[in-house]
Amino acid sequence: MKITSVSKYKGSTYEAELDDGRKLYLHADIITDFGIHAGMETDRDTLKKIVYASNFRRAYQRALYLLDYRDYTYSEMFKKLVENYKSEALCTAVMKRLTEHGFINDERYAERMARKLVEIKHFGYRRCKREIMLKGVDRFIAEDALTPYSETFGENLMELLRTKHSRYLTDIEDRKSIEKVKNALVRYGYDFSEINRAVKEYFESAGDLEEETDMAIKVGMVSLGCSKNLVDSERMLSKLKNHGYKLVTEPGLADVAVVNTCGFIKAAKEEAIDTILELGKLKEEGTLKKIIITGCLVERYKEEAAEQFPEADAVIGIGDTKDIVDILDHVLADERVVHFAPKLDAELCGERIISTLPFFTYLKVAEGCSNCCTYCAIPMIRGKFRSVPMEKLLEEAKFLADNGVTELVVIAQDTALYGKDLYGEPKLAELLTELCR
Repeated sequence: MKITSVSKYKGSTYEAELDDGRKLYLHADIITDFGIHAGMETDRDTLKKIVYASNFRRAYQRALYLLDYRDYTYSEMFKKLVENYKSEALCTAVMKRLTEHGFINDERYAERMARKLVEIKHFGYRRCKREIMLKGVDRFIAEDALTPYSETFGENLMELLRTKHSRYLTDIEDRKSIEKVKNALVRYGYDFSEINRAVKEYFESAGDLEEETDMAIKVGMVSLGCSKNLVDSERMLSKLKNHGYKLVTEPGLADVAVVNTCGFIKAAKEEAIDTILELGKLKEEGTLKKIIITGCLVERYKEEAAEQFPEADAVIGIGDTKDIVDILDHVLADERVVHFAPKLDAELCGERIISTLPFFTYLKVAEGCSNCCTYCAIPMIRGKFRSVPMEKLLEEAKFLADNGVTELVVIAQDTALYGKDLYGEPKLAELLTELCR
């Protein structure tokens, strides 16, 4: 293969023509680096290197041009380059060079963005973290960038109440205006428990708040189906209470209703559907503000459930219940949440609020089932069998006993198999022996 001619094209770009009629447009630096001249013999490998070097230079210069106008994260710049140059290998090499030269630095980007979001926009931690991660920054880098502002968030929240929202906070009895402020601040990224404390402090400073005034959002839980579902519901209740929400026993007294559904047999499905529709009527009447549905029925039908229940403000899988507080914050900010985390993300242990009679409760020792019987949907809904480590169960049992429980009912999808996945053989007998000590 031969280069028949090399001539100046535009600026510092040259046109090199090959003997097969193809033309290459190369920067002067490439011409010099490879010693390209008319009559030069070249093989295919050398030609590939020339083309690669030329494309690399173009991509690198393109990146520098973009960086002249604003800062970019690694992820943003990589996507920009791939759009233009298609080759991920080439773009990865360019990104490596940019990073080595300090032009791309996600830590620096996150720090600058955090400063802007916190000090100028006065966003809360959750909103700041989400905005930074949307730029492609790693979660841990985003968290590190926000660490220096841990005290600033509370100060900013009070400042927002005193300046931007003070006109709505003139009367402690004006619940509608107070809820409007709270919802606005949730959209700013503040945790609902933080907002409740700040609003209470605001009125206290104004001398308008009695000590026992209850301003918390009320949440009611409807737990359907089996006792295993009930344990999941109790864990959600604990998280909600710990974050400042007030728990009520009747959905009609609540601002938000959470339905933990069953979807195993026809009667259970019908009960779940009827319950959701009844709560939908309460929402239409204005008694309820928001509805969240989760559990086996939702996990089984996923997007179909989201379509069939438009009255639900959140439709989440069993793997999402551990994030119930964050999901509720989004719902209260008037966002509809439809999300199905992997089944294996379902929480196996954690704090609970006991909802049974005070002297007895359930101890859930495992989740899921691996038997895959043809007549049973449990493996599809709850995932493979996985045991709770024995030390965790004994710790939970001790806590329950210390709080007045004298009778534990051991439950699981396949109780007799307990421990085989963790210890290589069933350990139910050993577990029971330890529980009885």
